Amino acid sequence: MSKQKKKTAASESAGNGFIKNNRFELMLVLVVFAVFINSVFNGYALDDEFYTNGSNALTNKGVSAIPEIFKSRTFFNSDGSGYEYRPMTLTAFAIEHSIFGQKPHVSHFINLLLYALTIVLLFRLLKKWLHGYSDWVVFFISLLFAVHPLHTEVVDNIKCRDELLSLLFCIIGMQMAWRHYETGKWFYLVFYPLAFLAGMLCKFSILPYLVLIPLAMWYFTDMKFSRAAMYLVPLILALVVLYLIMSGLPAAKRELLLHENPFRATNAGIPERSATGFYVLAQYVLIHIFPHPLSYYYGFEYIPLVDWSNVVSIVSLVFHAALGFYCIKTLRKKSLLTFGIIFYLANIAMFSNIVRATPGLMAERFAYSAALGFCIVVIVLLFRAGKLDLSAYKWSTGRWPRTVILLLVFAFGLRSIARNEDWENKMTLYGNDMEHLDNSAKANLLFGSLVSSSALAHKHYDSLTIVKYHFRRAVEIYPDYATAWSNLGSTFFFMREYDSSKYFFRKSITLNPKYKEGLFNMGMAHLNTNLRDSAVFYFDAAIEADSTYMAPYEQLAKLEALKGRFTSCLHILRRAAENNPKSDQPYMTAASLIQNTSRNKDLAAGFYEVAAMVNPGNIDRLSNLSSFYFNKGNSAKGQYYDSMYKAQVKILERMGRGPKRNK
Repeated sequence: MSKQKKKTAASESAGNGFIKNNRFELMLVLVVFAVFINSVFNGYALDDEFYTNGSNALTNKGVSAIPEIFKSRTFFNSDGSGYEYRPMTLTAFAIEHSIFGQKPHVSHFINLLLYALTIVLLFRLLKKWLHGYSDWVVFFISLLFAVHPLHTEVVDNIKCRDELLSLLFCIIGMQMAWRHYETGKWFYLVFYPLAFLAGMLCKFSILPYLVLIPLAMWYFTDMKFSRAAMYLVPLILALVVLYLIMSGLPAAKRELLLHENPFRATNAGIPERSATGFYVLAQYVLIHIFPHPLSYYYGFEYIPLVDWSNVVSIVSLVFHAALGFYCIKTLRKKSLLTFGIIFYLANIAMFSNIVRATPGLMAERFAYSAALGFCIVVIVLLFRAGKLDLSAYKWSTGRWPRTVILLLVFAFGLRSIARNEDWENKMTLYGNDMEHLDNSAKANLLFGSLVSSSALAHKHYDSLTIVKYHFRRAVEIYPDYATAWSNLGSTFFFMREYDSSKYFFRKSITLNPKYKEGLFNMGMAHLNTNLRDSAVFYFDAAIEADSTYMAPYEQLAKLEALKGRFTSCLHILRRAAENNPKSDQPYMTAASLIQNTSRNKDLAAGFYEVAAMVNPGNIDRLSNLSSFYFNKGNSAKGQYYDSMYKAQVKILERMGRGPKRNK
């Protein structure tokens, strides 16, 4: 045989060996891509702007922002205060921005890759844990987990990369802990808590693994429980490091409103909290078994606040108590069924609202880890029903359990494929889910606001009838919903029914006297009915509520300009600039008013220049300044702003938002 033929034969043999040795992993990757590939064609959807979509200032800076990312809260309220700390996730988006810009299809593909990698590593971890079981058992568990429709939110929602990365790092950490058990090498014991720390810096969802990791080390080995418990020590040290990292952060501030979680707003006591918590647990069990309908948002009153007279809560308590009793009774037997139940309960308990209030009361992303426990339980029960040996199973044995599993995988896969399409964009997602979210105050507000923006942008004023319905529905469910009352007033305002709009704006600011948007809207309603003194009163009140809020300053300045009081006008805008030095709006307003009144283009250009210094991202303004100075014969300034324009265009093009150019 020639050398070339020997090389070819060796290459083919190596290729066949790789496929044979990794056939289960390859099948899992193929299934993941077959089920979720259509998600790559989606755009931005729910809350993606928290991390990307051009809305996160730190992401927009790219890798240069990484030091600042680790020193800051991740999300921010309108008043500048922050909450949550997920720097690793935000860093991932900053790196993505530096390489690819901000493009939704790239972000979706990265999510898909991360999910596929998670499934492969999960399969390999389960093979180590379940080393006495058939590989087919491990494969079926991983396969069912991979296609479960509850995971569509985690894969389809770009913002949920925090969940993907958190669990991925946790799995890597668990593999390292197992490698330490196998080899005794000390460096695995170092990298194991570091991986867990990385997961915590993505999102705190993996906290239950503080218990589950030592439990798994005891459960699937012959080591004593006291020795297995020692695997908790490195995790505690990781938490100490996390605490030290976070100790220098600004205090977190996040208040859950009633439509997000009714516990705080209603001062719910232990009976209501616990009964509602078990009601939520019942809903999680149901959507694991029958994942339809799925919702991007649950919240009040889609999930009602209940007491212990609720039958669902009582049944749920009995059911979960029975599961807990079964686990305690059979724990020492180390059965896989018991482990699956414990794994499910430990992960889902964190989001039951019994331990702590969760935003939206429940969410599919909160079940990401818990679903693995569910899948273990389902596979074990099917094998027991078919009287099959979990350790000796082969493809050729036990046809009907295998058939049931594959039918279940097929059904779940089809449901996931269909659900991926719902996540195409906000309008598609909100519109499709609205069919079953009529009892959710927040969902009605979100859909109404989205339709309203679209209707006004495209001058489809007939759609405002739909908008009114959803805002009315929101306040029916939650009568103290100040934002919904204000938005309802805005709808009537745009329909030029100003007296009706005043009624709804008044409801809004009565509920929340410091609600700046409601106060401003009330001012606009009075301004459009020629009640200027009243309008000024409400504009001043909006500024008092939030001195950084620019809209009322602009209206007050315009009123002064109309009276010819330009000094007073500029004084108002100077005050606005002092209170919000990062806003270019005061200078833009000053330039616009000067142009429209005195026609002094040079003075107006000066204000536009200051605006460009504050916010260089407005390419239209840079282009206009460049043209203005070129036309005046000032080529130096013209070239300066032209260079700034070209630099900003490159940034926007990297984000997929470059200006359209004529061919």
